[in-house]
Amino acid sequence: VGRFLIPRESAFRAGSGTRRQETVLFQPRIYAPEGAARALNILDLNEQRVRLVRALRRHFGHRFVGGVPRNRFAEAYCPDCLTTFPDDQWHYIRMLRTCSVAVVTEGLHGSIPWKVPEYLAAGLCIVSDPLRYQLPAPLLSEEHLLLYSTDEACVDACDRLLSNPDHRRSMEAANFAYYDSNVFSEQLMARCIDAASALVDRG
Repeated sequence: VGRFLIPRESAFRAGSGTRRQETVLFQPRIYAPEGAARALNILDLNEQRVRLVRALRRHFGHRFVGGVPRNRFAEAYCPDCLTTFPDDQWHYIRMLRTCSVAVVTEGLHGSIPWKVPEYLAAGLCIVSDPLRYQLPAPLLSEEHLLLYSTDEACVDACDRLLSNPDHRRSMEAANFAYYDSNVFSEQLMARCIDAASALVDRG
């Protein structure tokens, strides 16, 4: 019987010299509405993710890595979008460390998805729809990510990065630096302690 193990932070890290393939990664989950009844955007979110899989697969062909992980709902809802890649956590982490560009859609309730810190740790270039919530240290358009508002704009943004190695290398470096300064657990804890200390001193 297999065991589910929570991967360490270091599992997602990729060195700046990692050999990457010129590929676009997008492997989103979709949710049966009855299982996510409190997420008011679930129908739109499912449809957005399925449309993007189709658009990216159609445009990039073998350079597209991903698709929708298989489950009973996905098999009925979008059989043409199912991933042909392994979707267990360890194969997924390996893909993170070898692709060039990763696509983000908003999470449930408009949240920033868990994938974002994973992509930052791996030093991936990020193509994202606009984030509804602001981070203490903002992710900057063109520096840390490219933004899109339509399926066509998402494809175009991925194309821009794949066809411009200098921009890719710059964004990879910026995302490594952002992760180390703002997301890495030790740095994050230190920032929380500094903020708490400032509040105590002020009080």
